Amino acid sequence: MEQAGPEFEDIEGDLIARTHEIARWRETGEVAYERDFALRLTLDDERIVRIVVMPGARGPRRSIAVHRRTNGGLPQAYARHA
Repeated sequence: MEQAGPEFEDIEGDLIARTHEIARWRETGEVAYERDFALRLTLDDERIVRIVVMPGARGPRRSIAVHRRTNGGLPQAYARHA
């Protein structure tokens, strides 16, 4: 499974982490399928208290740099992963 680096977005105080996945057949390396995938993480005092998995989730994507400029940065718990 290949994954693009996650893109982060803040929606209603939750952190949305989006990525694009590509699965390939082992034998040939041909693309078996591609999908967009997202997780919605609800944080409370820098702890994850709720996770919503959103397969196929698409939406407006912004780079991490744009997220940091417009939202004051990632939550402290995720800043080290960016």
